[in-house]
Amino acid sequence: NIQDDSPLSVFLNQNNSLLHVNGNIDMRSAMYSDRVNIILENTAKVELGGDFLRGEEPYLYGSFICNGNSTLAFVGNKTQSFPQTRADGSDAWNYKNIRIQNTSTTAPQIILQGDAYIENSISFIQGIVFAEEDTKLVLMENGTVNSASNTSYMDGVFGKVGNAAFTFAIGDVGFYAPLSIS
Repeated sequence: NIQDDSPLSVFLNQNNSLLHVNGNIDMRSAMYSDRVNIILENTAKVELGGDFLRGEEPYLYGSFICNGNSTLAFVGNKTQSFPQTRADGSDAWNYKNIRIQNTSTTAPQIILQGDAYIENSISFIQGIVFAEEDTKLVLMENGTVNSASNTSYMDGVFGKVGNAAFTFAIGDVGFYAPLSIS
């Protein structure tokens, strides 16, 4: 686990840098100076086995900044939370690439905690991402989807920015049912 007992900034700036966290990354803090900040550059990756703990709205603390072609991978073996991209104050939150590779046998494996926007790609390797009616996963213009199947897709609102042909990796109750637009 990474906790915010004292100020912590993690900056991964080399190609193929990897931070593997088996537990949680705890970003909750009452003091700005104690918050956790994670910045990924180039092709850096964070493999997360637990959750980001950010506090309750309106206090979504911590910064997770993805630049370049960096990736956040959900690699847990139990249900994980997928944080929304909204942040408070001077904190920031964004995603470039997401990899879903959760090995839990209980679906859904990933639960979206609010609206999340992905700039480049999402790869559905293993695990279903679930969103309540009032939350959505949005892939930005030129974003791509990779590897969806009956064991890995989006169950809920999945949006796409732009007007290019696109196949939504959606499904329900263990069945992948892609929807294409042109």
